Amino acid sequence: MPKLEPEFVPRRSIRSLVHPGHKKVVLWDSNVLASPYWRDIFSELEEMKVQVDFNQGLDARLLTDEVAVLLRRLNTPVLRLAYDSSAIRQPLKQAIERLTGLGFPGRRIIATPRDP
Repeated sequence: MPKLEPEFVPRRSIRSLVHPGHKKVVLWDSNVLASPYWRDIFSELEEMKVQVDFNQGLDARLLTDEVAVLLRRLNTPVLRLAYDSSAIRQPLKQAIERLTGLGFPGRRIIATPRDP
């Protein structure tokens, strides 16, 4: 039986995965904030001055004040938040309030519900 997602192996660095000269990085990791190295990865992205797309969405339950402050320093034209079930409705609302409170324009925050 094929696996949809491989075993999670955290990376301390993603620099070697970004081709020199690229201006945009799309992170397909469905939960980058669960990595013990997310701070290192955010720091690299900021240093590389690339546009960042968290394509699979960030977990709102893990979006702390620290995460929000560091996200604000990245070039993220659109910030995607995962909304896989109605069970995370309240953490999602809190994450959006936290982000907008730091100056993220609400129109740049996307959360798409997957169950009614």
